[in-house]
Amino acid sequence: MANQFLTISDITKESLRVLKNKLVFSQAVNRSYDDKFGKSGAKIGATVNARKPPRYIGRTGAAVVMENMTETYTPITLTTQFGVDTAATSADRLLSLNDFSKIFIEPAMATIANKVDYDGLQQYKKVPNVVGTPGQISGGSLTQAQATRAIMAANVRLDEEAAPGTDRTALWSPGASGEIVVGLSGLFNPSGTISKIFKEGALGDNILGLSHAASQNIPMHTSGSMAATATGITVSGAQSGGNVQSNANTAFTISLVASTSKTLKEGDVITIAGVYAVNPQNRQSTGKLRNFVIRSDVTIGTSATDVSIFPYPVFSGAFQNCFSSSGQFDNSAAVAKLTGGASESYDQNMVWHKDAFVLATADLELPGGVDQANMARESDAGISVRCIQQYDIRSDMFIFRTDILYGWATIYDSLACRVIS
Repeated sequence: MANQFLTISDITKESLRVLKNKLVFSQAVNRSYDDKFGKSGAKIGATVNARKPPRYIGRTGAAVVMENMTETYTPITLTTQFGVDTAATSADRLLSLNDFSKIFIEPAMATIANKVDYDGLQQYKKVPNVVGTPGQISGGSLTQAQATRAIMAANVRLDEEAAPGTDRTALWSPGASGEIVVGLSGLFNPSGTISKIFKEGALGDNILGLSHAASQNIPMHTSGSMAATATGITVSGAQSGGNVQSNANTAFTISLVASTSKTLKEGDVITIAGVYAVNPQNRQSTGKLRNFVIRSDVTIGTSATDVSIFPYPVFSGAFQNCFSSSGQFDNSAAVAKLTGGASESYDQNMVWHKDAFVLATADLELPGGVDQANMARESDAGISVRCIQQYDIRSDMFIFRTDILYGWATIYDSLACRVIS
């Protein structure tokens, strides 16, 4: 039987299959919002709001105490159209699908998957929770106790934030992954896990309550010039928090002052003396200071400076997320930084529950006036890919264009935790 030309449908379906398998971070996040953008013709900038459930305080006793039903939301916006363009000869299109995939599709999908994962991991700048000792994991000679402590510290933080115990994933930089593999190699594990560690040099699923993977896309964060200790930065004037914001992505502006000018970078994490985190279900203090992430670069001077922080602090009510004995940020409360010393750089490994982050893709419009165009979507994977083929008579080449339209959002920042290495 003579060979037949591969159709654009064959190529698009294979592109989707390869892309899905090459994603790493994106495999373990929520992708259930895709259909909210419609089935065709989506554009960059399209936005939907992910509604978050209301919370209630409840009552004690027989008397009815009515509570308002307050819903919040987080916007998800399709921010990026990304693609790879390539060309093939007529002879190339006579290859088997497997051969064509290896030569053309796999390299293209690897590039797209890398871009999607990279963009997704930039969501670390919206994650306030952070644990770990800077430089400990990447410093080498990680002991079993240190490796276990690094993993469990993040797991405990998720527990304190009432994260579900299932669907948790840890993603490590290649260097951190290697150190943790060595550190845990003597830990009692099922034979299958031990086999994976020694055969593949990698961790697997269900180790200390987490599925583990490594990625070269783990971001490295460079902190501002503010030191980790003895910072000389304090709250300028007593300040209350606020009521819950309808847009759950809303930042809070706090006034800080420094003894000498210092910088904070977007993604730096700070604590404020006397302000503690609370469990979102029982609203009781966890005994640990509430982490706040800096939302934009700022230089704090010797006079009061406005600083944008997240999460939005709420000291009472159903959405309470902070506790202090005074019910506010106290004047002259000391500020400390958790993301390293002055102008230091560390990997931002991530541990998260799948609902912490959302990847949304949408079906792009199929244009007319081209040789062939096709869209492939797998609803379970939440990924949509468009491929277009156009014949160029001048060069006797078939030009292939592959696109994906997507957007990232952090829906529940409390369900994720960074691990500094």
